Amino acid sequence: MKAKYKILFVAGIVLVVVSAALRLRKPPPAHRSNKSTPLEDLVVAQNQIPPVVNTPLPSNPSGVGTHKLKYEEMGILEKNAFLTEVEKQDLPVIFKLMIDAKRLEHASMKQLHLQTVLSDAMRIKKPTPEFLEQLYAFITNSANSEFERQLVIGALVDAATKESVNLLLQVANSATDKKIKDSAATLTGNRGGPALSPMLERTWLETTNPTLLWSTAESMAEISAPSGIELLLSAALAKNSKDQARQEAATRALSIVLIYKEDAVPPLAARLKDQTPTSEAAQLVAPILAATSGPDGQKALVEWLQSRPENAAPLVEQLFRQNIRTDPFEYAWAAALDPALPFKNEENRNAIRKALEAYRASRPR
Repeated sequence: MKAKYKILFVAGIVLVVVSAALRLRKPPPAHRSNKSTPLEDLVVAQNQIPPVVNTPLPSNPSGVGTHKLKYEEMGILEKNAFLTEVEKQDLPVIFKLMIDAKRLEHASMKQLHLQTVLSDAMRIKKPTPEFLEQLYAFITNSANSEFERQLVIGALVDAATKESVNLLLQVANSATDKKIKDSAATLTGNRGGPALSPMLERTWLETTNPTLLWSTAESMAEISAPSGIELLLSAALAKNSKDQARQEAATRALSIVLIYKEDAVPPLAARLKDQTPTSEAAQLVAPILAATSGPDGQKALVEWLQSRPENAAPLVEQLFRQNIRTDPFEYAWAAALDPALPFKNEENRNAIRKALEAYRASRPR
C-alpha cells in the first residue's frame, strides 16, 4: 500500500512539473496574432468624452486612455506605438488624454509628449468650432491650473495653423489673466507659411498690444511674404513716427529675424532701388541682403551698386566686415570684377575688389 501511494505521489510530482513546463512555454498574451490595436484601451468614441466648457475637466473620468503598462515603464518602441495610436484619435480625445496624463496618472513626461501629439494632429485634422470653443473655455477658465492652460497655449503655438493662431489672437485680445494673455500673444507663424500672413498682417495693423506687435512682426519676417515685408519696411522707415513700439518691432524683425531669408529678397531689393548709399533705407536693407543665403541677395546688392553714381565704398566695407555670411567668391560679388559689367561709379567696383582681397586674406588657407 505504501508503495502504491509512493508511486501516486511521484506521478503527481511529475504531472506538476510537466504542467509548469508547458505554462512556461506558452506564448505571452502580447504576441497574440488577433490583437486589434497597440492601444487596446483607447477605443473611445468622441461623444463619450464629457466636454470642457466653463468648468475644469472631471477629476475622475471613466477610464479614458488608461492602459495596463504605465508610460514610464514602456520602452521607446512601445511609447512610439502608443503615441502613434493616439494621433489617430479625434482631437477632443487627444486633448483629454493630455490633461488626464497629469491629473490621473501623474505622468508629466507622457503629458508633454501628448502635447506634441496634439499640436501635430491639429496640423492634419481640421478642428471643429465646438472643439475650438472647448479649448478657449479651458484656457480662459481660472479654475484650471495655469500649467495646464499654458500647456494648451503651447500646443496651439506649435500647431501654427489658421485655426490655432486665430484662437490665440482671441485669447490675447480677451483674456483677463495677464500671464495667459501675454502667453497667447507670443504666437509664431513660421510653421504655418504664407497662408497665415494675411491674418498676421491684419493683426499688425490693428493691435496696440506690445507683445502682439513683436510676435506678429517676427512671424511676418519668418514667413517673408512680400506684403508682410512691405508692411515691416514701411513701419521701420516711417519718418517722424509717433508709434515707437511698432517701429522698433519692425526694425528688429527685419534686422534679426529676417536674415538668411532668401524669399524676402524681391521686396527688399525693390525698396533699395533709387536709394543713396547713405539713406536710412540703404543702411537698413543692404545689410539684410548681404546676410541672406544663396546668390540672390548678393546679386541684388551688386546691381544696385552698379546703378549708383555715388561712392558707396564705406557701405561696401561695412557689409563685408559685418554682414557677409556666405563665400562672396561664389556669387555676384566676384562677378562684379569683370570689366564687362558696367558701373556708373568705378569706385564702387574698386571697393568690391578691395573688400574681396581683404576677405581672402582673412580666410585660413
